[in-house]
Amino acid sequence: MKIEILTSHKDILGVASMKDGDPREVNTSRSPQLAATMIPTIETSLRLLNLIKEENFLRVVVGTYTIVVQREHGYIIAACITTGHDIAKSLHRMIRRAAKPARGKKEVDGG
Repeated sequence: MKIEILTSHKDILGVASMKDGDPREVNTSRSPQLAATMIPTIETSLRLLNLIKEENFLRVVVGTYTIVVQREHGYIIAACITTGHDIAKSLHRMIRRAAKPARGKKEVDGG
């Protein structure tokens, strides 16, 4: 997983991730602009999507924040942005890219 795609973006305020089906280990990262009190809300949003097996996407609006939660490639990833921000249009694609396994170098058969 390449979560730094999300954590390094200046407009994404917080990110949380976990393996699909394993809510015990949640990894979080937040920018200084995001209130620390939002971290439990982001983590709970991950766990909520984990409970709803028939859906792959969830959007939670809390005051001035929007949390986009998505199931991709065996992970559940949540990203928190300011409600109404333009980045929302590309956030699904960014989450999909972040969840993709890192590509290894192809081995060349020297035979």
